[in-house]
This record gives sequence, structure tokens and C-alpha cells, in this order.
Amino acid sequence: MKGWMTDMMVCLVGIGVLVTSNPTAANAYDPGNIVDEVQAMVARSWPLAPDIWPGADFDAQSAVLLFENRAVEVTTDGQRELDRSVIDPLAPGFPDWVFFFADVAGRRAVVIQLDAAVSGPPSPIFPGDTEPARRIFRLATHEKFHDFQMRSRWVAPRANGFAEYPVTASWSRQRAHLYDAMHRALAQPAEQSQHLRHASRWYQAFADVHGSVTEMTSQEIIEGMAQYAELQLLAAADIADPTDRDARIRQSLRYVFPWHAGLQPNFTRGHGYQTYLLGSLAGALLETTRQHWQMDVAAGRSPLDMLLALYPVTGDIDPVPEIDASNQALVEVLNSERGAHLQPLLDLYMGSSAARLLIPSPYRLVADPRLVEAVEEARKETNPHLTGEFRGEGVPPMTGSIVGGYIVGDGYLLVRNRAMVGGATDGVFTIVLQPEEFLLDGTRLLLASDSLEGEFTVNVSVDTEGRWILEPISASDVGGPGG
Repeated sequence: MKGWMTDMMVCLVGIGVLVTSNPTAANAYDPGNIVDEVQAMVARSWPLAPDIWPGADFDAQSAVLLFENRAVEVTTDGQRELDRSVIDPLAPGFPDWVFFFADVAGRRAVVIQLDAAVSGPPSPIFPGDTEPARRIFRLATHEKFHDFQMRSRWVAPRANGFAEYPVTASWSRQRAHLYDAMHRALAQPAEQSQHLRHASRWYQAFADVHGSVTEMTSQEIIEGMAQYAELQLLAAADIADPTDRDARIRQSLRYVFPWHAGLQPNFTRGHGYQTYLLGSLAGALLETTRQHWQMDVAAGRSPLDMLLALYPVTGDIDPVPEIDASNQALVEVLNSERGAHLQPLLDLYMGSSAARLLIPSPYRLVADPRLVEAVEEARKETNPHLTGEFRGEGVPPMTGSIVGGYIVGDGYLLVRNRAMVGGATDGVFTIVLQPEEFLLDGTRLLLASDSLEGEFTVNVSVDTEGRWILEPISASDVGGPGG
């Protein structure tokens, strides 16, 4: 380390925390300072990775930081310049990437673009480190752990993230109470057993209503444990003695919000972020309650299930009124927001004679290079809260606000923020067509509306309800591509 980092570091031995003064804004964003600070944190913490997770050998690996025309490799031993012309050809073939994994200079590396990695807002679910170096360290450590998971062939149920529609209060309410009880268990060791029994009650209440949700188990294993490893290694970098396990766990609690109203959207809006929150707490609590738990998680067992099995449910508990009130208010807002986008599709799909266009899943369609600019323009209007898969009781899976330009049969299809019936695991998606947005000339389909544009040949049939069913004919069946 050099500059202000060397001069201003103070070790507060009495409380066992290593405190570093805040640099000026200009210094904080200087790439040289970022590299120096990240390397200092890597040197203190990454050698401890096997203590946090057996087999996670970060000591022999690296982070490669790209900025300006430079590539700097950071390891536990120091830093060195690499030939940027060797790194660039390894990068993903799409714009705006933030990081990728590669074997670089004899080491397994996570390669990070500094500008892209520090340009976004801080994490919405963990107390934000606004200092760029800490954000880079956390990103490198989290993604390095994912690389370890993949290369170690962890077992996790295959799953795809989704959000609810219609949104019910029970799912997010129970998960928020579960999180609150688990956070209290870690923050109040003297009452840990009581709080974990409360957590077990909420965990059981969720299972009683929703059963075993594959998506949750998968993400608790994959994202929850990566977040656990990230926070434990961040704590190792911050405390006076990185090898002190109990001090690491206490310090890691500083990086996790207790429940508050501002956190509730992460439980109510979707089912992804909460697995980071719950998984990171479950890992820290397992570390204090049982040995060798990591291997069971890597073999496919939910860390929450493993932890809370140790604390049988005993009676009912009173909910926290603030959690219930905050959740209910958000449920009403979300149903209004999502309903404006999804309910018209549901109404047409469930109860009308409108024509249906069946297309291969957009996840499997080939992009049409002629439509790149139109797709980029459409994405400027995308509401991120309305994207992805939505599921709900008694309704088909839907995917919201799809944007894409595709080769379809002997023509093309341009989609601008259109909701469709179908989920990530479905091979076919359904577009319900309003009469004014399509024209069928024999077997030639023309699409023209604010959200759909295209032209291709279709098979036409009529289902038992009297609805037209339109299916693209492959280009080979009609004599080659057109459009």
C-alpha cells in the first residue's frame, strides 16, 4: 500500500477492528489507489478462504483489474502489470460487460472492468460501501466464490428466478419475519436459541402454505453462500486478527441490515434478493452451531433447512406489526403496478376468443442483426420492475416486458416491452393478439402495433374454443428466409 492508505491506517486493538480513514472523493476513484486498496484487502483475507469454506483456495488465484489501457493482476502476494492485448480477446462478445472468468498468466482470475463495476449504485440489500475499492473487493470475492462453486460441481436444484403476480401477502410476510428472527439470533447471542425457534416457526409457516420451493433452495445455496463467503472475507479484511473466527462473524453483522421498512421491498418485490439476505445469515449462524456443515450445503441441502432443523418449533409467536403493515402496503402498490402490465394479457388469455400466436421461447430464438438499433431504443423504455418471469396462484406463468428482435421462420419479429404467456422453462410462448394489431393474408402474418412488428408465414388452425392458433413455419418449409 502507499500514499494516504499507509499514513492513515489505525489499528484499534481494543475492539479488534481495523479502521481506514475515508479518502477524498478524487483519491477514492483514482485507479491506482483502487488497485492498492483492493490488493491490501486481498492479502489480508483471501488466504483465509479455506477456513471459511473447505477447498476454496483463493490464495493461488487473482483478480485482474482493467482501466484505461492497463491490466493489473492483484494477488495475495502483490500486483503486477499484464499485457492488455492478451486480456482483451478473452472478454465476452457483448457490450457493457462488468466481469468474466478466465485463466490468465497461469492463474484462475476474475477479470473486472473498473469503470463499469463502480458506476452503478451500491447494493440495495446490504449496507452500501460507497468507496470504490471496497465495492471492487466485494464483487471480486463474491464472483470468485461462484467460480469455485461451478468448478467444484456443487449440487443445487435447477431453478429460475421469478416474481409474484397476483402478489399475495403471505409469501413475503413470512420470509420477512423469518429474516427478522434470524438477524436477531445473530445480533443477540444470549437469546439466540429463542430467536431461532421463532425463525423455525416462520419457516414452517411458509412451508405449510407454499411447500418446498425449488427456486428458493437453489438460490439459498448458490447466492446465499456466495454472499456468506463475501461478507466473512470482507470481515477478515477489516478486523485486527483475520484468523479470529468469532470476531469475523461479529464484524460481518455490521454489513447486514436489521429489518426495516426500507428493506421490505426486497422481500415483497421478488424472490431473488431475499436469498442473499437469508443465506448470508444462515451461514454465519451455522458456523456458530455445528461443524462440517459446508459439505452438506454443497451437496444440495438448503442452509436454512439445515440450521432450523436444530431448533424445533414450539408454539405460536406474535408477528411484528411494522413488518405486516409495510408488507401489505407494498403488496397493494405492486399489484397495481404489475396489474397494469400483466392483467390485460391475463384477461385476454383466460377469457376471450382472441387469436394466439405461438412462438418458440424468446430465450431460444436467434437474434436478427438488422433489428439491433430498434431493440436498443425499445430497452430505453423498459421498466425493470416489470421484466422477468411472474407466477401466481391459478394463473399461467408470464414473462413481462420482453424486448428483442428475432429471426422467426421466414421473416422477423420485433418485440417492444410486451408481456407474453410463458416462463423460462417453457419451449413455447403465447402472444395474445388484439384484432387491430395483425393482418392475416392467407398464411402470411403481418404484425403492426406499438409493441409488435413483424412478418412471416404461419400455419393457421382453430382450437376447440374457436380461437385462431398461429404458428410460424420454419424457413426451410417455405423455401428460405425472407423479410
